[in-house]
Amino acid sequence: MLATTEAIARLEALYGNTGTHTYEEIGSEVGRIVAAFGLADLKAVCRGFALTANLTSKARCRDKILHKITERKYRTERRDVSGKEHAS
Repeated sequence: MLATTEAIARLEALYGNTGTHTYEEIGSEVGRIVAAFGLADLKAVCRGFALTANLTSKARCRDKILHKITERKYRTERRDVSGKEHAS
């Protein structure tokens, strides 16, 4: 069984290294984490990952986690592309 602290650490690792993971890998890992917990424990994972608002269901928790990580990946990709265009 996955511990809350381990799940938070995995999410933080995904968040910190978005450039090394595909969107599919991120989605799969988040899905595994969500599936491993009931709603109360998943809310604790979300709070540990600095998400606190509107945690009303497992689906909402999953969506908020995914949004936080994939939004960072998107911003990182945009910054990398923008920086390469300016360097040319």
